[in-house]
Amino acid sequence: MEVISLKQFAERQGVSMSTARRWVQQGLPCAKATKYGKCLIDAKKARMWVSKLKQKPSPDCLSIQQTADFAGVHRNTVRNWMRSNEEFRESVVIAGKASYMISKQRLETWLDARKKGDE
Repeated sequence: MEVISLKQFAERQGVSMSTARRWVQQGLPCAKATKYGKCLIDAKKARMWVSKLKQKPSPDCLSIQQTADFAGVHRNTVRNWMRSNEEFRESVVIAGKASYMISKQRLETWLDARKKGDE
């Protein structure tokens, strides 16, 4: 296990220290913290985490607004659906910000089941 400092990690990734610190807050795995509060990074786990960070959403994903247009509802309704139902949402990270996209295929299945329940 190769343990590196946060500064070394930032240099290897070509990002600023503030970006590296933000990534730690967003879940970048720290191997351990020193007694002075410095975060040490497991280089292998960090590379895997960053590769997931840069992963593209699946091609059938819709944004919240696209989902609202597709379902014929307001985008706040879609947000409420996402809070109460994790079946059709897909977690993605866009530009370092955690976000969610909606799987169109799973959404269609979920909407069909809702309509059958309303009948």
